[in-house]
Amino acid sequence: EKYIPQIERALEDLKLEFKLVRTSRPQEAVDLARKAVAEGFQRIVAVGGDGTVHEVVNGISGTGAILGIVPIGDGNDISRSLQIPRDIPAACRILDKTYTRTIDVGTVNGTYFVGVASTGFDSVVTEIANKMTIKVHGPAKYTLAAFRALTSFRASKFHFNCDGKLSAERALLIAVANTRSYGSGMMV
Repeated sequence: EKYIPQIERALEDLKLEFKLVRTSRPQEAVDLARKAVAEGFQRIVAVGGDGTVHEVVNGISGTGAILGIVPIGDGNDISRSLQIPRDIPAACRILDKTYTRTIDVGTVNGTYFVGVASTGFDSVVTEIANKMTIKVHGPAKYTLAAFRALTSFRASKFHFNCDGKLSAERALLIAVANTRSYGSGMMV
């Protein structure tokens, strides 16, 4: 919320037409992105972190809409991988460019992802980090959440199918990465 005036100012300075829509609940960005595409918007901009980008991607995949990102979240690994600056005016200037690029999109059980799809320890860490009420951000937030998760997490048995090969393994986590990092800069 505190970044909204700066984002509006940057977009107005660039003389870009925009409609700003705020989310108020988890997964709402999926519905809002779908609605925006149905209303004829061709560029849908995720203003937030990796979670917001994930939701918007799930709202626009397969529609031909163009994804833009203004990274103001805690992790921002997707925008970092795409070399989108954290500086709001600089990120907004990219939105004004006609250049686009195609990015890989993965899918797990019908859900799209552009960063990392994972399960296990890191998912527990993310869940803890998302529920934290103390004012810790970025890598410190995920580090603290990891320490909290370590107190009770145990390896699990995973069954998975990769390219038709069935496997079963005990592991702390399984991750499929489309970016070099996740969890606010932890290298994969």
